[in-house]
Amino acid sequence: GHYEFQPEPIAKMLAARFLQLDLPENLRQQIQNRIDLLQKAERESRRVLDLADRKPYFCSGCPHNTSTVVPEGSRALGGIGCHYIAVSLDRGTETFSQMGGEGVSWAGASHFTNEKHIFANLGDGTYFHSGYLAIRQAIAANINITYKILYNDAVAMTGGQHVDGHLSVAQLTRQLDAEGI
Repeated sequence: GHYEFQPEPIAKMLAARFLQLDLPENLRQQIQNRIDLLQKAERESRRVLDLADRKPYFCSGCPHNTSTVVPEGSRALGGIGCHYIAVSLDRGTETFSQMGGEGVSWAGASHFTNEKHIFANLGDGTYFHSGYLAIRQAIAANINITYKILYNDAVAMTGGQHVDGHLSVAQLTRQLDAEGI
């Protein structure tokens, strides 16, 4: 209940129990040989030195380099996409949701905090296929949230493919204006 179980510790635990049984010697030896291999691999992996620790960062020239920054004292919610990287940077992005659910949690949480406003990062690729519904939900819930639509004309975090369809900035702003934003 406290962490993920990897197969190696489970195998060692099971082997220890099997070796307590009255097994034929050749089977006991096979089990012990496998455990010896696992222990050798563990010793070898501890010898490896990780000389470089490189945090993920936005691609050079990507608008997310600056668009994920929020005003001092503010915070943002993220989602699945390139802007998720802002969670690991000192940018005030503290949590994330599933793709298309950016900012939705604020509809419930906003009633139980003194915080009056929050930002939500939303990529244009996600906006096109499902994020628009999160914005419509925020309007319907009448919550104080600012969506920052991060327009880079790509769904880059999932392989750099193009957005499913074309939606220019002008079309996007007209669509939002029609919703009363």
